[in-house]
Amino acid sequence: MAGEMRRAFDRTFTEAPSLGHDDVEDVLAIRLNGAPYAMRVRDVASVHADRAIVPVPGPEPALLGLAGIRSVIAPVYDLRLLLGGVGGGAPRWIVRARAPQPIALAFDGFDGQHRVARDRIVTGDGGALVREQGGERMRPIVDMARVLERVARLGGPR
Repeated sequence: MAGEMRRAFDRTFTEAPSLGHDDVEDVLAIRLNGAPYAMRVRDVASVHADRAIVPVPGPEPALLGLAGIRSVIAPVYDLRLLLGGVGGGAPRWIVRARAPQPIALAFDGFDGQHRVARDRIVTGDGGALVREQGGERMRPIVDMARVLERVARLGGPR
């Protein structure tokens, strides 16, 4: 399953954009402590499952350790903690963020990749939300810029 999802994700970078691509946004549907969230594909360099994370000593609980991702060593942060939630068991999934320095974010579940119409994305005071297909349920969209700012304040990659 992970291999199939990785190939689908990689395909989005090799396929020619369809007409009207300005009217859609590609998002990853993820879960943090069982709660649904979304991440913009444009903020993500790669998605990985079951990577070994080597713990490193330090006072910051959000820093889970280091992982090798495509020949690069990246610090891995617990996205649940960075967004103000609580940590749980070891997260299965990580994304390497599209950032100047290597950084990876860990999360619990991956529900798939979706192309959504921009009119299904709502922006408000609390940030952006995406309406799920065929329903009224909303997924908060992770604000990658804010997450990276938080990591920088913690003393992580800048």
